[in-house]
Amino acid sequence: MIKMADNTADCIFCKIIVGRIPASRVADSVESIIFLDAFPATYGHCLVVPKKHYNLLQDIPPNVSSDMMQLAARAVSRMEEKLGCSTLVALHNGKDAGQEIPHAHLHLIPRRP
Repeated sequence: MIKMADNTADCIFCKIIVGRIPASRVADSVESIIFLDAFPATYGHCLVVPKKHYNLLQDIPPNVSSDMMQLAARAVSRMEEKLGCSTLVALHNGKDAGQEIPHAHLHLIPRRP
């Protein structure tokens, strides 16, 4: 089991990663996890989250951001095949950009006409 860092004790994503809060897990890799968004914009809306806590995109080490993107690409391929959709991939970087949870994450949002 992954142990939470002391400075992330209040982070909802960190609590999901260590299993303190339930979530519908979709996929994971060494550095990242995908789970369904609790308040989805559309059916199938997922979040790609690094397993370690990083506030912003620029805080994420290159190997972790690469892992996140590779996992996201595999998930998008499966999502588009299964749901017959295109996918909006978004990262809100900071509060002023609309980031609500201060743990960097990608949104994978299925889009249909």
